[in-house]
Amino acid sequence: MYEGGWFLLPCEFPTFEVDNVTVVWSRYDLSPSIVHQHQLDGDELKDQNQLYRGRTSMSTDALKTGDLSLNLTGLRVSDSGTYTCYVRSAGGQRKVADVQLQVKEQFPSWATALLILLPIIFIIAVTLSVHFRHFFMSVYQVKVESGEESVLLSCKTLVCLLTDITDIRVEWKDNLNRMAYVYRNGSNQPKEQHRHYKGRSEMKRNLLRTGDVSLSLKHPTDEDTGTFTCTVYKEEKHLMEKKVILKVKVQPVEVDSGEKFVLLPCKTTVDLTKDVKVEWKDSKTRKVYVYHPGSDQPEEQHSLYRGRTEMNRLERGDITLSLKDPTSEDSGTFICTIYNREKNIMMKKQVQLKVKVQSVQVDSGEKSVLLPCKTTVDLTEDVKVEWKDSKSRKVYVYHLGSDQPEEQHSLYRGRTEMNLLECGDISLSLKDLTYEDSGTFICTVYNREKNIMMKKQVQLKVKENLTESFESFTELNPEKAYNMNRRRRGLALIFNQEQFHHQLGFCDRHGSEVDAPILEKSLMHLGFEVKLFTDLKKDDINAKLDKAANADHSDADCLLLVFMSYGEEGYVYAHDDKLAVNDIPDKFKGTNCSSLVGKPKIFIWQSDSGTECDRPCIDTNPEDNDAEVGSVNTLPAAADFIMCHAAAKGYVSFRNTVDGSWYIQDLCELLQKYGESLEFTELLTLVNAKVSKREARGNYRVNHLRQVPRFSSVPKKLYFLPK
Repeated sequence: MYEGGWFLLPCEFPTFEVDNVTVVWSRYDLSPSIVHQHQLDGDELKDQNQLYRGRTSMSTDALKTGDLSLNLTGLRVSDSGTYTCYVRSAGGQRKVADVQLQVKEQFPSWATALLILLPIIFIIAVTLSVHFRHFFMSVYQVKVESGEESVLLSCKTLVCLLTDITDIRVEWKDNLNRMAYVYRNGSNQPKEQHRHYKGRSEMKRNLLRTGDVSLSLKHPTDEDTGTFTCTVYKEEKHLMEKKVILKVKVQPVEVDSGEKFVLLPCKTTVDLTKDVKVEWKDSKTRKVYVYHPGSDQPEEQHSLYRGRTEMNRLERGDITLSLKDPTSEDSGTFICTIYNREKNIMMKKQVQLKVKVQSVQVDSGEKSVLLPCKTTVDLTEDVKVEWKDSKSRKVYVYHLGSDQPEEQHSLYRGRTEMNLLECGDISLSLKDLTYEDSGTFICTVYNREKNIMMKKQVQLKVKENLTESFESFTELNPEKAYNMNRRRRGLALIFNQEQFHHQLGFCDRHGSEVDAPILEKSLMHLGFEVKLFTDLKKDDINAKLDKAANADHSDADCLLLVFMSYGEEGYVYAHDDKLAVNDIPDKFKGTNCSSLVGKPKIFIWQSDSGTECDRPCIDTNPEDNDAEVGSVNTLPAAADFIMCHAAAKGYVSFRNTVDGSWYIQDLCELLQKYGESLEFTELLTLVNAKVSKREARGNYRVNHLRQVPRFSSVPKKLYFLPK
């Protein structure tokens, strides 16, 4: 780019899925660093660097479309540098894109005469740029609908590749640094691919002659959404690098809780002979519906979906699925896959289901609240109406013309009342509310044969004035609570190790790819600036840790680090080697990181601590045992360090290859539910209790095995109150 011109700095992010979002473009080599800031109500430029006044603009509907590109006019040589696009929300800050801009001086005076030829040159340039756009665009965007057979990630180069084929190496990687495709020694190298892309990626055979190194990706899903990087090497020398942004659009479906059924649409042009197999799965890969050969296969369904699904029997290519009695637990991505006789995928499509639950809010201390529920079902005396809470405890039961208090859980006896089916109104009145009543309540109507006639959820939130409670606590005990009112919550680093060097002899950590995104979401919800790293080598991990230790944390409340990998006594594994567990916290002690002195430093270890397995014993005193479950195991640690281990010292931790690890999944569930209200070590105690109640199932080696996490205490209370 040249002086006086303009340039569009590209950036895309689904901001329409985020509340109270702010987009910030910045250059960190300037002070102030803000180039442009855009909010829901328009531009906010009071902190903008004076060098950019009147020269920047964004689309007025940027936050609705997700196109966060910045238009920079009146280019100057001083505009050269790296521009970073950030997205801020209540959940934290996230870096979306880095764009490098190089501005050159105007053409010399002797070239002015060429301006006469500009109209002709412009026409030729436009024609060529359209025809050869894949050669010149450093970032190319591709959009595709879920259900398409394949998508082409375009990448072409003018660099001469006509040489000894053993000299050329082409790599395609995704934004998690996973290898999508490798071309080397004249052919593809499937052994170097990440398992997610095996059998799904393909490049043209004549790439050396044409310079076309585009990648064809079969059966794209929203898991493929992100930036792909194509890199070409010649004799280990870096020749070219281009990026392609892929967005796979998934069809959304919304339904209210209480509706009789919802349709998950899916149509195909594939020849649906009797030999095909149609399979619907949910986001946890549980089988929702199976059709093969020529009929449904209920015995293959997950128990959660039996008796709740129906399909149109392949009429005219319509394989839409009907799901009965939808609840919020059904919200998520459903995947329809068609296989041929050889079990090859012929089509794959996703549908995003959102079941909306009616919400009711009330202040703690209110005398009663009404949980609304109305139905058009014929409510005869034979019907049974049952209200349950999120823990499946019976809140209220109406059967044979009257309520059944003997079936109620003791927590709700004497606190409930119903309108006794008047005009189809089966709303429930709940008395003497406390904060512990918050959660999801489910009303189910059964007929005489115990079949479900209607099912509806109501979300109850009992509000508690946590800020006043916390302020009164700190006024009385100012030295006993950490100051969490600084400008930033702080940095959270997640090191997720899924694959390992073959010399270590480890299998892939299947299930960790489920843990990483839910953990990232949970920490962002608490206000952390989250950085997720996958499959880093030992030296790279140490470099990231050193960078964090040398950073300025003066305006941050705390620091949090998570390691998810294989481990052994005193060690945790990187991609290629092991790291000493004790060396990692040492980097953040006061002598090495003064800006974190007196602040909580939280370390979460999802790894084995040894080789022993914990088998349950017979409990002779259940009341005493309940009091001990999840008790704090105080470990020797530096001041203000909280060490959270997934398993007791010397014992293994469990990870489900589909649903993720026990500890991370339970930790995230409780962080999202109580993270902003409970004191942190109290929350960890609940996590320990929840994990300890799990029991391994499978072959005889792991049947009935349990896991008990542990954590260290700190001298002060720690609250993550909303900022």
